[in-house]
Amino acid sequence: MSMPSGGTPAGALAPGGFAAWQAMTEADAKNQMAGGVRGSFGNAQDEFRTNIKNPLGQQQLELAGLQSRTQKLEGVIGYAHAYASGGISLSLGSVKYSMSNQIGPVVGATMTNGGFILGSKGLWVADAHMSFDVYSVPLGVNKISLSVKVFTPGGSLHAIRSARAATDSDGTLTVHEPFVIPSAGYYAEMWINAAIGRGVFGGSEWNGLSVEKRSTETS
Repeated sequence: MSMPSGGTPAGALAPGGFAAWQAMTEADAKNQMAGGVRGSFGNAQDEFRTNIKNPLGQQQLELAGLQSRTQKLEGVIGYAHAYASGGISLSLGSVKYSMSNQIGPVVGATMTNGGFILGSKGLWVADAHMSFDVYSVPLGVNKISLSVKVFTPGGSLHAIRSARAATDSDGTLTVHEPFVIPSAGYYAEMWINAAIGRGVFGGSEWNGLSVEKRSTETS
């Protein structure tokens, strides 16, 4: 079998390799082997240190990616949470109480004009919470009420649920309202009715409005 000039048969040492190996002392061989082991072990240590340095951050990134992909596949997810800064009632009758502070991400909805525009049809649930302060109750008017109102894209009332109390003391009202909308563009708002001079506590501890989507079905 002919072989190209300067070639090396398969499995053979490169020119000078065998001679170099023969000339290597036992100490040289041990050092070379130890160096290879140390190099491999050192690389493994570096990789281990890199992986263990921030395992929680890596897990969070992986979970965020998985959540994003899952939401896109399901096509069902929608949620939004917010609260208001509080103040004193200066109005007669029921008025919209605008949310001004978003909590976390908003998915499948848009926070606009103090409420939430809902981005798709289906079964949604709204939760509202409000704590009232006395400040003053003029003329013996002590009734307070809290409502969640859902409007059509054109502004007509679509759904409402309310809670009411008659008290001249501090008090808290909550509303849980499931509702179905046939298309995107409906919006949910919090409304309150308190006598002039009544106050509402501000901050996420004392008030808030949330919407969550449960299904794409409408019946």
